[in-house]
Amino acid sequence: MLTPAATLDLHGWYVTAGCVFQTVWNVVTGRPPTNGIRDYDVFYFDASDLP
Repeated sequence: MLTPAATLDLHGWYVTAGCVFQTVWNVVTGRPPTNGIRDYDVFYFDASDLP
């Protein structure tokens, strides 16, 4: 699922938001880790894009 993000050559990227919370919640409640995850958000910082 994260293969597309890994191929973008983004430096210092992180998976964030609901997918992290949902994975933890699923594990705590005995569900499969990816149950109910509808999207993955990727954050990154690009210093070359500053004015």
